[in-house]
Amino acid sequence: VNRRIRAFSAGLEHLNMIDPTPDTGDRVLGIYMKNRPEWVVAHYAAIVAGGFSVALYDTLGADSTLFILNQTQTQTLVCTTSELTKVIEAKTSGAEHLKHVVLCDVDTTTSHVPQQQQQQAKDSGLTLWTMQAVETSTSPPSTPTGTAKRPTGDSIYCLIYTSGTTGEPKGVPLTHSNLVHAIAGLKQSAVHLCDQSILTPDAVHFSYLPLAHSIEHFSHSGMIMQSAGVAFYQGDTAKILDDLALVRPTFFGVVPRLLNKIYDKVVHGTPPGPKGWLLKVALKMKLNALKDGVLRHGLFDHLIFSGKKIGLDRCSMVIVGSAPLAADVMDFFRVLFDCPVMEAYGLSETTGIAMMNHPSQSVAGDVGTPLGENQVKLISVPEMGYLTSDTTHGDASHRIPVRGRGEVCFRGPQVFQGYYKNPTATADALDSEGWLHTGDVGAILPDGRLKIVDRKKNIFKLSQGEYVAPERLENILVTSALVDQVFVYGDSFQSVLVGIVVPQEAPLRRLANEVLGMPTADTTSFHELCSHPQVVAAVLQDLVVVSKQAKLFGFETIKAIKLHPHVFTVEDNFLTPTFKLKRNECKSAFAADIDALYDHCGDKKKAAAASN
Repeated sequence: VNRRIRAFSAGLEHLNMIDPTPDTGDRVLGIYMKNRPEWVVAHYAAIVAGGFSVALYDTLGADSTLFILNQTQTQTLVCTTSELTKVIEAKTSGAEHLKHVVLCDVDTTTSHVPQQQQQQAKDSGLTLWTMQAVETSTSPPSTPTGTAKRPTGDSIYCLIYTSGTTGEPKGVPLTHSNLVHAIAGLKQSAVHLCDQSILTPDAVHFSYLPLAHSIEHFSHSGMIMQSAGVAFYQGDTAKILDDLALVRPTFFGVVPRLLNKIYDKVVHGTPPGPKGWLLKVALKMKLNALKDGVLRHGLFDHLIFSGKKIGLDRCSMVIVGSAPLAADVMDFFRVLFDCPVMEAYGLSETTGIAMMNHPSQSVAGDVGTPLGENQVKLISVPEMGYLTSDTTHGDASHRIPVRGRGEVCFRGPQVFQGYYKNPTATADALDSEGWLHTGDVGAILPDGRLKIVDRKKNIFKLSQGEYVAPERLENILVTSALVDQVFVYGDSFQSVLVGIVVPQEAPLRRLANEVLGMPTADTTSFHELCSHPQVVAAVLQDLVVVSKQAKLFGFETIKAIKLHPHVFTVEDNFLTPTFKLKRNECKSAFAADIDALYDHCGDKKKAAAASN
């Protein structure tokens, strides 16, 4: 691997594919493909050449892809033939600096790329290469020649773009120093928390989360620094569980979506009769023991749970990140596996994991304490009712003691120094004392652990990790002739969006009368029309059409709605005096409806779990 990295790096320099950019002098190499060994070769080759990689991924969308290519002034993009069409489209749409495309899944471009596509690339001004051709274009030196400057701690290691805001994506430059501190913090904490190190030469990492995201870059780099093994998934998410069983990793970083799939597979795959009864009894007994901090049960672990590990029988630690995991699912996995299952918290801006809970913790639902040298504090958010002086959190039925609530802020050597070529966004995120304002609202529990309870900004993650900007979606959905107002809801425990829709009465009656053939539509009350299943289904279908016309992604499309017959007003506290939607009030008022909608569309991880 090292020989390939140095050969590819030498080829990039020899062919002038990673020259300094005109404005900043950065040496940038673009990577646009699923996880595979060539991804790693390209990334480290850029570093050897004195530069860094910038990763692209499909969910960014065409506009964001073009923006990133132009902002970074990327000259060369490494991809596979699967991404070539989109790369050519980006070039023809205005990626003026892009000149070279290196294909890493073919030996020759002439026999493996359709003639028409070759011509399109040529006409757009792109030169197609194979990775092998670049590697063999020159003889790499036996030792680095220093053609490019040797990186320092402050040199950029990788550039990760986040799609977590409305408008243009933001580039997060993570330095070599950021990465070293992050990995050292995790390794130190792993030894302290678990009395063992998860980062050893004998470790095996299963690489399936996109390398374009910070959590996978973090895990991947840590394993490589320790000369550990990395196994890549086949590239098909439907086969991840099969891959996992084959790889049997010793360390597993996972997002809630996959654990939910495993949870459903185990729970819904429970056999009937005595075996199913025994599994339920064993689960109940281990869950009760978990309350006392006991994870293992000799008999049940041997007879029942050993066959349920789905490839995690060698695993010494499971870390859940990217989005919260419902407490009941977390408890399930803590008793299913005889290794620690810990929830972690962090952002791209904190170089991945910044906090993690303790393996012996008996109550799920928090993200623990800071790792390494990270500092954390809360800042009051009075407009949302969160104060650092608060002593309780939750409603009457789920109230817990706390030592303050507010926006979560981080400071320390893992925190980035600012967004790439974006001083305005940097000023919004980092204050004068170096504190990163995350936009997440947290509560400090009595023993010092942090619990994430809300979002300050109207942006949230779904359980699979995609960011959603509900206001942008609402502005699109109200363009439907049937819609007067709409409240889009989702959170990190859900994989889909639902909505509360206030319909336009006249168009709704016409829809019911003319399209659905309801002759009594004109005399039926508006309230009854809003409750009619056929009417609800027809409005939902219209919103799907509007979403497709706006080219929204699948995860941005509402999957279930309730028609609400009353307009949101300032007087009923659903709107601010400037007629903006009060999201917290809507969430509280429609909590039961939201739960019912998730039941209806099959997503059982209820929103109520977030407040428990």
